Amino acid sequence: MLLEPSYLPLNIGPSLTTYPTTSYYYPSDSSSSPSSLEPSSSCSIEALVRTGIRPFPVRRVTSTTGRLKVVSKAPAKSIELESMRTSDLEGVKALHDSNLPLVYPASFYPHLMISTSLVCLVARPSSPTTPAAWALANPSPFPTSSLTAACSPVGCISAQFFEPFRTPALLSIPTIQILSLVVDTSSRRTGLARRLFKALLDQVREMPTNTAASSWDRVNVKLHILERNEAAMTLYRDLGLVEIARCKRYYQRLGEDAIEMGGVVRL
Repeated sequence: MLLEPSYLPLNIGPSLTTYPTTSYYYPSDSSSSPSSLEPSSSCSIEALVRTGIRPFPVRRVTSTTGRLKVVSKAPAKSIELESMRTSDLEGVKALHDSNLPLVYPASFYPHLMISTSLVCLVARPSSPTTPAAWALANPSPFPTSSLTAACSPVGCISAQFFEPFRTPALLSIPTIQILSLVVDTSSRRTGLARRLFKALLDQVREMPTNTAASSWDRVNVKLHILERNEAAMTLYRDLGLVEIARCKRYYQRLGEDAIEMGGVVRL
């Protein structure tokens, strides 16, 4: 059974328009406990450990001169894009549930791997060489759970593929209906959403078809997005899509409208 594309909206997450939290620390020998965890607070790693808070390396330190330094996010190139697999089911579902303005049924996720007309790509941090090497570089009181979390998906894109002349518009080129594009808050503003979209186009280019033509140089893209998600709309305009229509109360759970976007994109 094929999914009904008109009821499968897209959303990168309403909070995409917010700036990510910046992490700081002050490398001093002070033993006083921090009064708060605001970025402006000055505290040492030792003081954090004494108060029961374990530091975690979410950003890279560029200096230990005693001055506050902004440290950057992990580069997008450390994220691998692969086809969804069974071990990703729980992580992909959690990404959707925490970032989309609707909740998909549990059956939606295995269907992404079963149907030949569906594509789902998952973004995850590059795998460590061995679990032992990862544990040495990332000491934790719960190494197994930490390793699992480190390899959990941080983004995914899913879409349904329609061959030419099998859509109401009877187009002579394939159509892909993007069902979801989700990026975790920890990996936003790194270009990951754009990478996922481009990787999807690469995947579609290689998909087998039942028509005489063996390859395509263009594809028609359609999607729905939360009306107030301006950052995502900017992304899709940059990728060549335009606004087609406004759908009133498309997201019934939130009672909010959706924007339908579409356009022909070169593969």
